[in-house]
Amino acid sequence: MPLNEPSPYEVLGIPLTAGVREINLAVGPAMRAGRYTRQQIQEAAALLRNPDRRLEADLQQPLP
Repeated sequence: MPLNEPSPYEVLGIPLTAGVREINLAVGPAMRAGRYTRQQIQEAAALLRNPDRRLEADLQQPLP
């Protein structure tokens, strides 16, 4: 994930601690908000639903 791209958490508007249910529920509001494309939202949700890919993305997040 390049640094200039938003994190999947930012795309979906969810916290780092979100579970699969929260991820699924965030897709609709993210689509309606229109800040990101449908493809970006679907890719963010798919990435976060996959534990291995999610861990990889989490490791690339900047420290608070």
